[in-house]
Amino acid sequence: MKKGAIILLTSALVLGGVSCKKKGCTDPLANNYSEKAKKDDGSCDYSPVLYEGGDITTNTTFTNKIIKICGDLTVSAGLTIPEGTTIIMCANASIGVTPSGYIKAVGTSEKPIVIKGETETAGFWKGIGIESNNPNNIFDYVTVKDAGTYWYWANAGIYVKSNAKISISNSTISNHENTGLYFDDNAQISTFSNNTFSNCNIGVSLSSNLLNKIDGASNYNNNNAKNYIEARYSTITSDMTWVKTNAPILSYGAKVEAGLTISAGAVIMLEANTGFDIISTGFLNCNGTSSQPITIKGKFASAGYWEGIIIRSNNPNNKINYTTISDGGQYWAYDYSGIYIKNGKLELNNSNVNNSNSYGVYVDNASQLITNGTVQTTVAGVETNNTFSNNGTGANANCTNGCKVFFQP
Repeated sequence: MKKGAIILLTSALVLGGVSCKKKGCTDPLANNYSEKAKKDDGSCDYSPVLYEGGDITTNTTFTNKIIKICGDLTVSAGLTIPEGTTIIMCANASIGVTPSGYIKAVGTSEKPIVIKGETETAGFWKGIGIESNNPNNIFDYVTVKDAGTYWYWANAGIYVKSNAKISISNSTISNHENTGLYFDDNAQISTFSNNTFSNCNIGVSLSSNLLNKIDGASNYNNNNAKNYIEARYSTITSDMTWVKTNAPILSYGAKVEAGLTISAGAVIMLEANTGFDIISTGFLNCNGTSSQPITIKGKFASAGYWEGIIIRSNNPNNKINYTTISDGGQYWAYDYSGIYIKNGKLELNNSNVNNSNSYGVYVDNASQLITNGTVQTTVAGVETNNTFSNNGTGANANCTNGCKVFFQP
């Protein structure tokens, strides 16, 4: 065959290959996206499939990429939402998962799932309520936004009822009218990692006994005045650690019946009329460092703003190291002190107690305060590696000698 004929034949094969490319919809966001299509033919369908509420009673997988929900959708069986799906919520619409159902929404970084309001304003739709403890309640690479109008669900974008269970990771919770993600008391968190909370009144709210379930890699800064994690009052009955987070924890106090360890760098803010009660079976270990001290303070910097810390335990793990404790001493039963040791033991090192209502530390006559490994009986001994400042400035101050430490005779 001549050389020119070879060139012509090769060109024909190439042109033939191009002309044989499969046509179809190449947009993965369209309902009729085809992975096999190599050339877009303009046939992409973006019309949503409409759900006008009702009850899903058999296991269902959404097959269309765009879903519109214009009512209260009840999920009483399994609902699977595939990667790349967009769900548009009409005004006052909701998704409620009953105890017999589950919602499994697993996206990817390239094809996340989006659940949003038809109008993208905070509180446009009610939210998602989960009442089931099914392990298939999973949100991974999901964005949920624009909800939070249903009072029964705590006006939250996602509400997890007591004893219900959820796994949530790599997800964004944003633009909700009140709370982005609300865990009811005794809710269960299977997995919680690498989530982002933004433009909510409060990003995440949970009871104190769930704080060990959240991670330090998530972004809790809401970009508003309430850049904190809300930790409601509860009893801590099992050993746990609170990790350092990029937003403070606003605590409503806790009764500690087991071990509570607070990690280096953590910032805890206490609301008024709240405090930490470490009973005989528990301990408090504030494990700060010189480069990452722990801060425990009032929500507002006012002497005696919150009750204080009472140590009723003789556990040797009661240790406060490289920690600043400020604004305590509101409670008369704690003698208006920032730290009150009652029939207990505390090792205090490299720390500062300041702005207490009355004394910084009050040690009753059945207790021990240890500094540098030695039981102390004088203020000077405690001050060998601790500092006290601006204590005794509150309305109920009844203290002398700088209001630093009082040893009950």
